[in-house]
Amino acid sequence: MSEANEILIVDDTPANLRLLSEVLVAAGYRARPVISGAQALRAAAAAPPALILLDIHMPEPDGYEVCRRLKADPATRDVPVIFLSALNEVIDKVRAFEVGGVDYVTKPFHIEEVLARVRTHLTIRALQDELKREREKSDALLYRMLPAAVAGALREGRSFGGELFPAVTVLFADIVGFTALARARGARQIFELLDRLYTSFDALSERHGLYKVETIGDCYVVVGGVPEARPGDADAVAAMALDMIEAVHGFDAGDGVPLEIRIGIDSGPVIGGVVGSRTPRFCLLGDAMNAASRLERASVPMLAHVSDRSAALLDRGRFHLRSRGSLTLKGLGVVQTHFLERVWPGAPRAG
Repeated sequence: MSEANEILIVDDTPANLRLLSEVLVAAGYRARPVISGAQALRAAAAAPPALILLDIHMPEPDGYEVCRRLKADPATRDVPVIFLSALNEVIDKVRAFEVGGVDYVTKPFHIEEVLARVRTHLTIRALQDELKREREKSDALLYRMLPAAVAGALREGRSFGGELFPAVTVLFADIVGFTALARARGARQIFELLDRLYTSFDALSERHGLYKVETIGDCYVVVGGVPEARPGDADAVAAMALDMIEAVHGFDAGDGVPLEIRIGIDSGPVIGGVVGSRTPRFCLLGDAMNAASRLERASVPMLAHVSDRSAALLDRGRFHLRSRGSLTLKGLGVVQTHFLERVWPGAPRAG
């Protein structure tokens, strides 16, 4: 980070250094004078200034080479360089701009002109820094809303829609009795509860490397395998489901009423893409999404309800599956489902 008002002055003529330093200090800037290109490079690398006033005719390296090296270094490439030189040919000025200079003042110079150009380029840099900060905020928001690969595609101007993700594990969770809970409490109390609950769930999704698709009211949706499938995605979703249930044990819905959730998990291919332009949203569609939602509705409070498709992907050394038997689910027909349990260290493995 550069000093906002520090100017590095590079000139091998002591009289020029003294004059420029006095004028800049009187105008409220901090002046850092050096007498050679080599000193300038060391000084800029040690503490990048806000702006550099650079002479051309100096012992090696000359001003052109100093500017070229500054622009090649990520730490100093954004520092504006104003050339101050007695060279007055067009070719000299063109070369100065080619190596990265932002301005060119010929000697003998007028102090008022130098100060005006310093102010102008410091203002431009301040605006550029502000735009960069705003862009970083925008990027951070985009990366929170969308998977990293999807956000990167949008930043590069590429569309991201209708892509098949062949191996996805989906988790749906909701709060048991949420409608009655919401009626019995004020809006502020409900939103504070959801904020605390979802903040804890968000931390779990980050810990397990999963992507939160959305929250709709009391419904929380997270997936593994988007935008890229990894070994153990289903295990990560299952581990998060059990961690969510444990986390909810510490929540009170108010008036001593314990909070409870239901969870449904299914695996399979889904289609994903970004819809909308002003507020882009990453949507996933497919049987696995519908199945996980219906498994959640058919689940039991404080249990994770898992389909056969997900059960087949889980590490039985980590998870035990207690059969629930056959269920008829809308749109899915008769399916075999299971309740998920954690295998604790030292416990016998399921057969």
